[in-house]
Amino acid sequence: MVKLIILVVVIAAVFFAFKHIKKIKAERDAKPTRQASARDSGQRPGWARRVFKSEVLVECPRCRTFVASLNDHACRGKS
Repeated sequence: MVKLIILVVVIAAVFFAFKHIKKIKAERDAKPTRQASARDSGQRPGWARRVFKSEVLVECPRCRTFVASLNDHACRGKS
């Protein structure tokens, strides 16, 4: 008899836990996120506003690696 009562309590606990998790997921999906609102307003996030500088790379004819300048490159590869 005690085992049956414990089994019913465990099943009820699992049922209500899943019900609560489903409710939390529904509330989270219904609430707009901060990223979505920034995307809709046309503003870019902070990482996208940074200016990234690019550098032209040239291929070393000896070791076939790409370096910024062949003058400063110390090639240790075989020819």
